Amino acid sequence: MVPSPGGVLDRLLEDERIAFEGISAASSGAINATMLACALAEGGHQEAKRALAKLWSRIAHLSSLTTLQPSLVDRLSQNHSLDASPAFMLFDLMTRLISPYQFNPFNYNPLRQVLTETIDFEALRSGHCPVKLFLSATNVRTGKIQVFKNDEIGPDTVLASACLPLMFQAVEIDGEHY
Repeated sequence: MVPSPGGVLDRLLEDERIAFEGISAASSGAINATMLACALAEGGHQEAKRALAKLWSRIAHLSSLTTLQPSLVDRLSQNHSLDASPAFMLFDLMTRLISPYQFNPFNYNPLRQVLTETIDFEALRSGHCPVKLFLSATNVRTGKIQVFKNDEIGPDTVLASACLPLMFQAVEIDGEHY
């Protein structure tokens, strides 16, 4: 069993009286909301808690494989940030000076694989999902918010909503970039 990360969603999922009819989310909330809706469709509250813990455990494992780790100073001072991490400082500087189209020319995003392996997007789009899901992403061309609904949601939609513009290239969906 994967340990639970805790938080508001865990607390809400502990109360079986709470029903999730609709979820509106953006950014990292889009990741949580998509997993939550999918897991609720597949197995209810307990399945949702387990699935969210598994998802974030996978994401944490990915981050543990990078050089972007807290420094010894951060660890000794129990500072959970990367304030004194030389690798983070260099990475932060590079992402401010070089666009993601130059820094990441192959547009690799490790989150894509985690999403496709852990979320059943077909279950969300099937029409049998009891949760109405609304994910927001910003259209690069117009600057306006686009809201995607269950039948439009896939890995690209989640990545578009959660996109960090200084780190990743815009995500193209139906000829538009988000």
